[in-house]
Amino acid sequence: MPTPSKVAIIGVGLLGGSLALALKKQKGWKLAGWNHRASSRRKAARILPVAPSFEKAVQGADVILLCSHSGSISPVLRQAAPFLGPETLVMDVSSVKG
Repeated sequence: MPTPSKVAIIGVGLLGGSLALALKKQKGWKLAGWNHRASSRRKAARILPVAPSFEKAVQGADVILLCSHSGSISPVLRQAAPFLGPETLVMDVSSVKG
């Protein structure tokens, strides 16, 4: 896979925010964050561009990082499916806390 040009981070809490900070150091990558909570989107906007909608975040992304809780992964994948290209890389870094 060539170097990604757009990386979407879905779930910009602790894990997603940490990934965003690390990825910001990569030259030429466009980042787009999204979180279902408006308060989390406002906080995330301090460190990365936050898309106006989930669809805008994942549209055209070469890599989608799913950083939300494990129970939301299947619904998020269904929502993202129409925007996935044949070479879109989707990774799940969700965690289980209980």
